[in-house]
Amino acid sequence: MATHKICASCSSTPLNDRILCDSVDCPVLYSRVQAQRDVEDLADVQGTLGRLEIEANDKEAAGEDEPFAFAQDW
Repeated sequence: MATHKICASCSSTPLNDRILCDSVDCPVLYSRVQAQRDVEDLADVQGTLGRLEIEANDKEAAGEDEPFAFAQDW
């Protein structure tokens, strides 16, 4: 939120509006873009983990063996 305030002030944009900035040498813009990418990456990871959990639950309900169950027997 702090970077949003800085960018709004710099671009003379109201705080509630979307900031349209294309200053490629601005470290604040770089931080905002990097944070947004991190959030998107985390959302992708959450989605993947959710799908894996569903698949594992489906296999367990169907009585299928886990693919690495044999390694536990050693």
